[in-house]
Formats: sequence, structure tokens, C-alpha cells
Amino acid sequence: MTEWWRKKSIRWYDHPFIMGLSKDAQHLYDFLAYNSICNSAGLYKIALAEMTSKTHIDIDGLPDLLKELEKNIKWYPEFNIIWHKELLNNQTSKNQKFSLVKVAKDLKDIRCPSEIIREFLDYNSERYGIEIPIEEGRRPSKPAEAGAEKAGEVYIPTAPEIELLEVIKTFKGWEYQENRDLVWLRDLTAEFDNATVKNFKDCRDWFSEETKKIGAWKKTIRNWLTNEPKYKKEKGSRQPRKPDEPKTSGDENDGMEVE
Repeated sequence: MTEWWRKKSIRWYDHPFIMGLSKDAQHLYDFLAYNSICNSAGLYKIALAEMTSKTHIDIDGLPDLLKELEKNIKWYPEFNIIWHKELLNNQTSKNQKFSLVKVAKDLKDIRCPSEIIREFLDYNSERYGIEIPIEEGRRPSKPAEAGAEKAGEVYIPTAPEIELLEVIKTFKGWEYQENRDLVWLRDLTAEFDNATVKNFKDCRDWFSEETKKIGAWKKTIRNWLTNEPKYKKEKGSRQPRKPDEPKTSGDENDGMEVE
């Protein structure tokens, strides 16, 4: 069933842009606006394989068709993201009940890099005067609030932050909450230049047999980053310690122990 905010004009096929498209490009353009995955922003994730499955257009021909549509459709192949650039304006101009708060929520839910979100926000603001209640890269403004997110605010991770958050999800016992964990991660990366995907994975793998609560993991990660030089020096002569294995004398002051 078509969402109420995606009503289709009876003059859709009379538009010069649509009339100038090839048959398959016209079909694809229609699909990208009116499918069950497309959200209220018109910015959403969809793989070429799914486009082919739903449209029966050969997958090898899709990149060229998306190129034909580039005036109104932007494709980010590295993220499997489609942006239907005119969809938001079409819906806001036709539906007084259209909710920009819902658009803000949909932008957060797709979990794409903040650079894409910023491009989306700037385009709709500058071209159509549509101001969406979201701030890309938002973090608490007062030092006293560092490490605690504000209720109701939307936080959008950057591409590097998304990579780190994906690793955090794999720590055993970590109950992932994106806003909270993103604020913590930004505080951590501001303090440690070595807060990298590799170091996060190394820490996780070293304690691969352990399940910890989030507070214990945060302490472990901080200790790991603080002691990285010593860890690298000793890495070749040691094996990851398992939960019930007693510490050796070399472990006592390595900064890896967790209370």
C-alpha cells in the first residue's frame, strides 16, 4: 500500500524530465520513488540486486540507468544509498500534514555517513527552504554534559565513526545504544589519537573469551589505548588470556586488567 505522503500526480508522465528518459530509466525512476523501502526523506539504502529483483531490469545495466537519472537521483554505490532529490519537496508541497520530524528520524535510522546527511540538509535548505530538525554531528555543548546525550536529540555518526561503532557492537555483553555510544566514542577519540578500528578489534580479540558489561568494556578499551605501546612490544610473546586463567607476573602492570 502506498504511504499517504507518496501520492503520485496524474501528470507525472507529462513532466519533461520523465518524457526524456528511456523506457527502463523511466521504470527505474518510478520504482525508486514508489517502493516499500523508500522512506520519507527519499534517502535510503537499497542494493542493486534488490533493484533488479523488484524491477526485472538487468543488474549490469543499472549503473548506466542511474547515470541517466543523475539530475534527480544520486547514487552512492559504496554505501548502497539512493537519494531521490526531489521527493521531499514534492511531498511537503502537497501534504500539509507531512512531518519533518519523521524525516529527521528516518535520516538517523538509515545510518549513513554524516557527509551525505549534510549534503541532503544543505540541498533542501538552499533550494527549497526546507529546514529539517536535525543537526549532523551534534554533541553536548557544555563540558559538564560530556558523555551524556540529551533526550530527543538526533546524533549522526561520520563514516569513520560508523566503522568504530560496528566493532563496538561485537564486544560480548555490550548493550549497544547508538546515541549514548556515539557520545562516549567522540569523547574517547578526542582524547586518544590511537582510537582506531584496528586497536578496537585487537582489544576485543585479546579478551575474546570474556563477556563484560558496558562499563567494564569502556575501562578495558581505555586501558588498552593507554598501554598500546607496551602491548605492541609484548604482543609477540603472549597469548590472549582466558577468563579463568590466572595472571602471570608480566600481566600485573600491563593495564589490561578489568575490575
